Amino acid sequence: MIIGQFRLASQGDGPKLERDGHVELLDHGRGLQIFVEGHGEKTAMPGKGTPIYIEIWEGKLRVILWSDINKEDGQVIDMDGAREELLVPESELPARK
Repeated sequence: MIIGQFRLASQGDGPKLERDGHVELLDHGRGLQIFVEGHGEKTAMPGKGTPIYIEIWEGKLRVILWSDINKEDGQVIDMDGAREELLVPESELPARK
């Protein structure tokens, strides 16, 4: 089920590009797939690949990225360290020099 569509526009000094995309929620909330026009992963049909996937696996939020279309396995990023409850207040951080 598509839950959102978007258009990305380039920033910075590089070539000016725009890419359309959409976000899909998998059946029963198993995960989110993010599709971006012109990008995919090795095992997907052209135009059907999802280079970004978000899921909860074994109780932990993780993101899987396929940054190289010639590699079958994506890079798994465990998001456990980004939990808001782990944020250290500024007052408890060491002083900067």
